[in-house]
Amino acid sequence: MKPVYHLLDLEAHKRELVNKIIEEAGEIAKAAPEEIAAEIADVQQALDDLKEKYALTSQEVSDAQARKSKKNGTFKKGLFIDYVE
Repeated sequence: MKPVYHLLDLEAHKRELVNKIIEEAGEIAKAAPEEIAAEIADVQQALDDLKEKYALTSQEVSDAQARKSKKNGTFKKGLFIDYVE
């Protein structure tokens, strides 16, 4: 079988990268332990590609992550918010 493809414009490419991230994140949930690293690598690749399409540097993303972590906290410890009053 021969693949049929076309070149996406920038906005369509961004949308499809987001779809790819969602798809690959779902694969992590279903992956066997020995497949987790590969599935995370797929998500990371799509994130890196999306970052490039938005012309963002790693530093800009890191800074945004630090700001959000400071404001909202992180999920490292597994503390789950049930609701906010």
